[in-house]
Amino acid sequence: MKTRIITNFFLLGMLAGVGGWYFYGDSSEKFSWSLPSAETLTQDFLSEPLIRLQRPIYNWKPEPARETVAGNFLSGYYAQNHGDWQSASEHFTTLSELDPANKEILKRAMILSLGVGDLDTASKSAKKLLDHDTADSIAMLVIAVRAIDTRNLENALQYLDDMPQGDITTFVKPLLRAWVQVGLDQEITETLDESTIHMYHRGLISVYLGNIDDAVEAAETILEQPALSLFEIERAADLYLLAGKKDKAKEWYEQIQSRGDSEAISDKIAALETDNKEMLNAMTGVSEITDVRQGVALSLYDMALILSREQSYTVTRLFTSMALALNDDITEAKLLLANALVKSGRYDEAVGYLSAIDESHPTYLPTMRYVAELLTEAERFDDARALLNDLFLNHNDVKSLIQIGDLYRRQENYAQALDAYNKAVSHMGDTIPDEFWYVLYGRGMAYEREGDWKKAETDLKAALVYRPNHPYLLNYLGYGWAEQGVELEKASELIEKAVQLKPTDGYIRDSLGWVLYMMGRYEESVVHLEKAIELLPYDPTINDHLGDAYWQVGRYIEAKYQWERAKNHKDEMADIERIEHKIKYGLTAQDMPHAVATDHNALEESGAR
Repeated sequence: MKTRIITNFFLLGMLAGVGGWYFYGDSSEKFSWSLPSAETLTQDFLSEPLIRLQRPIYNWKPEPARETVAGNFLSGYYAQNHGDWQSASEHFTTLSELDPANKEILKRAMILSLGVGDLDTASKSAKKLLDHDTADSIAMLVIAVRAIDTRNLENALQYLDDMPQGDITTFVKPLLRAWVQVGLDQEITETLDESTIHMYHRGLISVYLGNIDDAVEAAETILEQPALSLFEIERAADLYLLAGKKDKAKEWYEQIQSRGDSEAISDKIAALETDNKEMLNAMTGVSEITDVRQGVALSLYDMALILSREQSYTVTRLFTSMALALNDDITEAKLLLANALVKSGRYDEAVGYLSAIDESHPTYLPTMRYVAELLTEAERFDDARALLNDLFLNHNDVKSLIQIGDLYRRQENYAQALDAYNKAVSHMGDTIPDEFWYVLYGRGMAYEREGDWKKAETDLKAALVYRPNHPYLLNYLGYGWAEQGVELEKASELIEKAVQLKPTDGYIRDSLGWVLYMMGRYEESVVHLEKAIELLPYDPTINDHLGDAYWQVGRYIEAKYQWERAKNHKDEMADIERIEHKIKYGLTAQDMPHAVATDHNALEESGAR
C-alpha cells in the first residue's frame, strides 16, 4: 500500500503548476496579457476617419452598434472583477470570436463559460485553445468532461490519457479514468490508493459493480490511515452504509457525534433508526449510482471541496460547475457553489441558486435555513425572517423558529429574540429534545443581555447538562458568574476546562485571567491575560483587564499602556471616560470589586463562536 499522500501536497502542486492565468477570477488578481495590439485597435476605432468627418451634420444618423475587441475586453474585465461571471462570459466568448488567434482570450472565455455552468461553450473554446497549445491540461479536462456528459466515453478516455502529468492531473485524473473505464467495461488500471478520497471512490466503484466485500475493504483502509478528519471518518461510514453494513455505519456515525455536535450526523443516525432510505441517500450525498457520470461528478465535487478548504474559491467554482453539469442532483455541490458565490459577494446570486432546490428534496429545510443565513449576511433581515417564518408555519420546522431568535439576537433586539426562543420552547412541550439543546444557550445569552441574570443562569446551567464539554458554553457561564462576582470557584473550574478544550481561544483565556483577578489571584491572572493579548492584541476588553492586573502587581507603567490601548479601541464614551479616570488616577475604590464594566460584545463573541 502506498503511503497516504497529504491533500495539501496535491494542492501545492496544482496551484503552483497550473499557473496564474487560469485562476484569477477575483478583483485582486491580474491579467497576464495586455490589451489587443495597436493594429487591431486601429482597425476597430480608426477605420474610415475622414469619411466620418466629411459627412454633413444634417445627414448624421446613429450607426448600428458594433462588436469591438476593446469594448468586449473592457466590459468583460469590469464584469468579472465585479463578480458577474455571466456577463463576463458573454463578452469574452464574443471577444474570442473577434480575435480567434489569441489563446489568452480563449483561455479566459473557456474558464468563464465553465464557471457559469455552460460546459458546451467552454468545451468549444477548449478545442480552439488546443489548436494553439496542444498540452493545455485544463482544456483537455474540460473536453473530457464534456465527452463524458455526452456519453462519448472512448473520446473522453483518449483526452484523459493525453493529459500531461503534473498539475491537477496528479489528483483528479486517476479518479476520472477509473470511472470512465468502468463505463467502458474495461479493467480498471488505477490503484486509487493515493489519498482517502481515492480510497473512497474505490469503494463507490465497488458498490457500483456489486463488489460489496471490496467496498467494505475500502472503508476499512480509510479508517486505518493516520490523523483522520471527522469528514474522512464519515466517508468511511458512508461506504459501510452503501455496502449494507448499517450497524457498522451507525457505530462510526455515533463516534463522530460523540466528538462534536453535527446536525447532518444526527440526521443520518435518525434516518438509520427509522430506515428512511430516501433521507439516507440524500444525507450521504450519494444516491444509488446508476451512471458513471454520477461517479465522475462526485470526483469533480471532491476536487472542488478540497480547493474550497484552501480558500481557492475561483477554482472551486470551476470544478463545482463541472460536477453539476454532469449531475445537477448533488445538493452539497450547490451549497459549495453558493459558498463560493458568497465569498465573491454575490449573495443574491447564491440565494437564487439555492432557492431552486425542490421542496420535496430531503435536504430542502436545511438548505433553506442556509439561504436565510445568506440573506442575513446580505443584511436582508426582513427577507430572512419571512423565509424562516414560512418554514415554521408550513413545515413545522422548529429549527427555523430558533434561527429567528438568533437573528433578532444578532440585531441586538433581545426582547424579540426571547419571544422567538420562548415560542420554540413552548412548541416542544415539557422536555427539550437533545437536538434542540442550543435554544437554551441562545435564550440564556438573550436573558443576560437583557439584564436578567437569574433566568440567564438557569438556562445556561440547563444547557450545560446537555453539553457539559462545550467550551463556549462553559466560558459564557463562567464569565457571567465572574462579572456578577459570584460562584468564583465554580467559574474558574468551568473556564479552566474551557481553556483545556480551546487553548488558543483568546476570549476564553481572557475569561480565565479575569476570574482569577476577581478572586484576588493577580499574579496568575497576569499570566493568562498576557496569553490572551498574544492571541487578540487589539481587543480593548482584554487590554483593559490586563491593565488592571498589571496595576495590582505593581507594574504601573505597563498598566497605563494597556489602558491607553483599550481607550483607543473603545467606542462607548462611558467606557472611554472610565478608562481615562484609571489612566489619571490608577485603580480606585470605584473600580472595585468589579474593576471594569462588562463588555457585552466581547462576552457575546466568546459565547457565540
